[in-house]
Order: sequence, then C-alpha cells, then structure tokens
Amino acid sequence: MLLRTYIREAIESVSITADIEDLAMRIGADVRTDSSTGNLTVQFHRGRDAVGYFRVSTVSLNSFEWPDDGACVPAWKQAGEPVLWVVRGAEWFDESIKNTGMGKRMYRILLDFVEQSNGVLAPSKCTFGGSTSPDANRVWQSLYRDFPNSKSLLRV
Repeated sequence: MLLRTYIREAIESVSITADIEDLAMRIGADVRTDSSTGNLTVQFHRGRDAVGYFRVSTVSLNSFEWPDDGACVPAWKQAGEPVLWVVRGAEWFDESIKNTGMGKRMYRILLDFVEQSNGVLAPSKCTFGGSTSPDANRVWQSLYRDFPNSKSLLRV
C-alpha cells in the first residue's frame, strides 16, 4: 500500500511539473520551481527578466496570519477544516501575458498541487494583512464558476 501511495504521488507530481513546463513553453519562458513542505513557488523568466511569480503556502491556524473574522474561517470550517493553503503571490510582470487566460491556468495548476495535499486553496485576503487584487478576484470568480463542486477551493 505504501508503494502504491508513493507511485501515485510521483505520477501526480510529474503531471503538475509537466503542466508548469507546458505553460512556460506557451509564454516563451524558462521556469524555476521550489517545492517544500507547505510551500510551492513558481517563477517564470526570459533571460534575466522576471516574467511571472506565483506562490502558495500553508497557514498556521494558530498564528496571527489567520484572523477570526470575515467569511474565511466559517468557509474553512464548512469545508471540514482541511490544511489551508493561501495564494501568497500571483503576478504576471509581462503585460503581453495578462488577460490571456494564463493566470487562470496557473491558478488551476496551483489548485491541482493543493488537491494532492488534501488541502483547500484560499485567496490572500484570508490572511491578516493579505489582499486580493481585482485581477485575482476575477480569476477566483472564474474558478468558482468552472469548478462549482470543488472541495479544494475555499469559497469566500
């Protein structure tokens, strides 16, 4: 059973890596990823120029980061109190990539990563001092429409 779990996780990890590499190819960029327990960072570059940056990490629920106000805590509790992952950064620096659907595609990849941890993905506004830009809000609304039954999206 342990070997089967390891193989499944390895296959899922390869799938996410392939999706990230495919996205990088579509935008003509190199990609650097850093994945560790509780963190995934994806950076896109063309030469020395940063093209995009995306990061998700877990939130310690007993820390200042998790304010007990607003809609986030009730939504998380309704989801069954899974591991909470928050989008810490999501930005295309190259204007030619914005409004092309590539941001939503990257969020979908982040969602796949979080699903593998049996977690739930939440916007930055769910953390103390966090904010979610109007562009990111549009992506979130689109994800909610596209995946209305996803247990891995915190609906706030």
